[in-house]
Amino acid sequence: MSQRLREVWNRTREACERGSYRVGGRDVDLTGLLAVMRTGTRLHLPEDTAGAVVPEGGHHTRFEVTGESTLEAVRRLAGRGRSRSGWRR
Repeated sequence: MSQRLREVWNRTREACERGSYRVGGRDVDLTGLLAVMRTGTRLHLPEDTAGAVVPEGGHHTRFEVTGESTLEAVRRLAGRGRSRSGWRR
């Protein structure tokens, strides 16, 4: 990871731990957003999935490794739009 990305990560982590960050001379409160995020977050440990039932029918899942940034990938995927049956390929 580059030094720049490490610094971004450190600032992000510190803001989440503090519950706020400062930009342009003003404080931005993150406490409400972090509370909502934590409410919707679940930790599933390997031993918790032992009795899990796999739904019938399943879904086709495809993974790709590409040489693009996250924003480039989002733009590409968003450009695909939706078809009646789901995401177009």
